[in-house]
Amino acid sequence: WNSNRPSQNFREFCDILLREVCGNVGVPWEFYARPSDAGGAALRAVLVRAQRTFEQRQALLIDRLCSRVWAHVITTGMQRGFIPQNTDWYRVEWQRPAAASVDYGREAAANLNDVRAGLRTYAEDYAERGLEWKDALRQRAIEAKHLDDLAAEFGISPDKIATFSPNPPVAPPAELTPQPKQ
Repeated sequence: WNSNRPSQNFREFCDILLREVCGNVGVPWEFYARPSDAGGAALRAVLVRAQRTFEQRQALLIDRLCSRVWAHVITTGMQRGFIPQNTDWYRVEWQRPAAASVDYGREAAANLNDVRAGLRTYAEDYAERGLEWKDALRQRAIEAKHLDDLAAEFGISPDKIATFSPNPPVAPPAELTPQPKQ
């Protein structure tokens, strides 16, 4: 018994069909079928094109589905008395999932520098990772306060518990430190 199914011709036919589907959906063929075919810069270009399509579809879903369902559910709940009346019921923010990336380390370093330089907002940075920026900053404040409380309880510096900077401040040399007058 010899099995030669699927044949090479059939596999090529499936590849043609998949290329057609990817082309019509707007996602590069390499993203679905063979990401290994594209390497380095080519793979980054594939991901950028795919991410653009995902963002367009997400915007469409938010506009045509999520916002309309939200409006229907909230207004119906307020009319029936299940939800208290609120004049700002329509103010809602939709959080998209994290963006696709090839090199998270390189992008994270660039994003951190952009946030520090003021070229990028917290909202942009956290949204790209699929997080809500207000919640993330609140959590950071809670953790910082807990560290301060814990350090005060044990009479130590918060830097001994956690380091937030890879380059912590260095104490100046003794000869530069002002000496008390005798």
